Amino acid sequence: MLLEAQIVSKMALLFGTTWVVNSIVVSGLLALVVIANLVFERWPSYSMAIPYAGIILSAMLAYFIPLRTLLFESVSLRITVATLLLCMPILFAGIVFVRGFADMRFSGEALGWNLFGAVLGGMLETVSQATGIRALILMTVGLYLGSWIARNKAGTVTFVDTPVREEHAVLAELR
Repeated sequence: MLLEAQIVSKMALLFGTTWVVNSIVVSGLLALVVIANLVFERWPSYSMAIPYAGIILSAMLAYFIPLRTLLFESVSLRITVATLLLCMPILFAGIVFVRGFADMRFSGEALGWNLFGAVLGGMLETVSQATGIRALILMTVGLYLGSWIARNKAGTVTFVDTPVREEHAVLAELR
């Protein structure tokens, strides 16, 4: 939720506050969530350091690259570059979510913790009134660093591809 609020705000600066901004952001986010699922389906076993590093690096790029550098004359180029730059942390967060959800065997507990994180992020958005919208990126980086540390300290269940194998078996039976 923290990233989405700052993405909409920054896109509004680039395109004006219209329904176009929401359609660009929602389309970009949904596309990246689908890509995260495709990445997991294609490569179900990978080091969690990769997506966590991706979140941190892409968020820091979005933080340090001035918006004025995205004001290309070509609207389609502006949409593409701004969406990739500002929404890229969502791709990596999606990969972390899918992998974590699979590691927990798609349990309700994992979904509950994810919903708790979304609610917490929504509540933390109000902090931006005091700190500014850019600070939301720094809060996001801090929270994901905390998540990475907690995941490593807890000795999170190592990935077992059984849910993926079971899914493929069910799909094969349906064919």
